[in-house]
Amino acid sequence: MISNRYFSLDLLLVGLLVAVQLFIRSSGLLFLVVLPLFFYVLLELWHPMAAYPSLPEKVDRTRLTFLARLLLIWLIVAGSVIYPAVSDISQRWGREARAVHDPEELFDAHDGAIQIEYALAFLQDGKNPYAERYDDAPFKYINLLGTETMVNPAVYYLAYLPGYIVFSFPFYQLFEAAGLVYDQRWVYLLAYLALLFVLPTLVKAPSLKLALLAAVGLNPLITAPVVLGMNDIVALLTTVIAIAALLRRRFLLSAVAFGLACTFKQWAWFSAPFYFLLLYGALPASGRIREAVKYAAISVAIAALVILPFALWSLPDFITDVFAFPGGNVEHNYPIRGYTLGLFLVGAGVVDSPLDPFPFWILQLLFGLPLLLWLLYLQRRRNTAGNLFILTATFIFGLGLVSRYFQENHLGYIVALSSIGLLLNLQSSLDEERLSAPYA
Repeated sequence: MISNRYFSLDLLLVGLLVAVQLFIRSSGLLFLVVLPLFFYVLLELWHPMAAYPSLPEKVDRTRLTFLARLLLIWLIVAGSVIYPAVSDISQRWGREARAVHDPEELFDAHDGAIQIEYALAFLQDGKNPYAERYDDAPFKYINLLGTETMVNPAVYYLAYLPGYIVFSFPFYQLFEAAGLVYDQRWVYLLAYLALLFVLPTLVKAPSLKLALLAAVGLNPLITAPVVLGMNDIVALLTTVIAIAALLRRRFLLSAVAFGLACTFKQWAWFSAPFYFLLLYGALPASGRIREAVKYAAISVAIAALVILPFALWSLPDFITDVFAFPGGNVEHNYPIRGYTLGLFLVGAGVVDSPLDPFPFWILQLLFGLPLLLWLLYLQRRRNTAGNLFILTATFIFGLGLVSRYFQENHLGYIVALSSIGLLLNLQSSLDEERLSAPYA
């Protein structure tokens, strides 16, 4: 048992995030949000968990209390995330059954989720999703705030990497075979639920397991995008799996999972230097360089296996959609928006319109490269999984500030990485304290 001076971090996070969930969401199974919190407090009063460094092997009061708290968090997740997401999907099914074709009514999910659905249909028909236009998609009628156009640039460009298409395609075919209306949000909801199962395995202390589950699983910057149908959760899941496997010295699984993460989101690429530095430090000293190169090659091969077929299908279209469009170097640019220096440049008159091109890549190089070198230096000094998450989040945040657009879902991804990293570092601190005072 460790010192009792540590407060119950899991109770604090659950209480705070339940309050935020209730504030931002008026719909949902509210009794599955409020009642579990009440019983969670009662369990804390009956048997605090903060003093225990790990779960006991036998079934006793501590393990039963942990399982009860775990169940309560899952009930809160059901009421605040699962129910709203399934409800939105069901409403869409109902409209399809009634043959409702009003574009404004059809647009009930994030345009990225709808675009992936159309991309899957194109692939089913043998068409290249990166070469086709999305004129029939309902999101073309949605005005982007702050612009003069009513045409969403997603009509012309598919900015997402092929991982979403490849790994969603079996689900799409399954729904088609069953005669059901496919909704891309099912994939993201499944990824979210899988993440909640993986997260507690990263730490040993029961209070930290619950805190980690709450910090990520109940954070509205993460849950709201999942309900809406934003895809960052898939890249987050595969990144967490890669680190969880690495901590267990399952290097092959870790390398494969990280390679998959890089097929979903460009953000995952920015974590590569930190990941491979952590991998290098975790490998046995004998033959470390050779083994590091081998596992790095596996990650690259996995990513290439998914991305290259689409890239080589029509390289100009792929480069335009995946690189030129996010960079703002196309005919129909995505507007400068979000928490970015670009808004200041527009306001100062350096850039005339949010739709105008601007070489943000130069700012990213000038600012990002020194930041990367400094952060890698910090990780090298203490090469831990917790620092990997925190420093990766810092790097992505820095690049986001000088990007064309940097929005709430990007911030949610960063908050998730930071939360995981902070709690992993707290676990490391607890481990170090117990080792330095074994008889306390």
